[in-house]
Amino acid sequence: EDDVPDYSGTVTQALTLLVNGQPVAAPTTIASGWQRTDIAVSAARWRAGVNRLVLEFAYEARPSDVSGSSDARLLAAAVDAVTIVPAVAQ
Repeated sequence: EDDVPDYSGTVTQALTLLVNGQPVAAPTTIASGWQRTDIAVSAARWRAGVNRLVLEFAYEARPSDVSGSSDARLLAAAVDAVTIVPAVAQ
């Protein structure tokens, strides 16, 4: 998991989570490197059947522009997993 390039020369990334086409919260700042990010989504945002979940990132960069890599793809983030779990009553 340490194979993520160092993008420290780029701007701070921001993530907006959309559920069924609607943002569920203000953009979340994402630090460089692997991390866990939790975003609570109210039950009212989900509908019976199929739901569409979109991770929208504010910025993208080419690894070749920031890390000396030959990779010229525009990339925004590395995502290992997305997990959806029911909210825990408080």
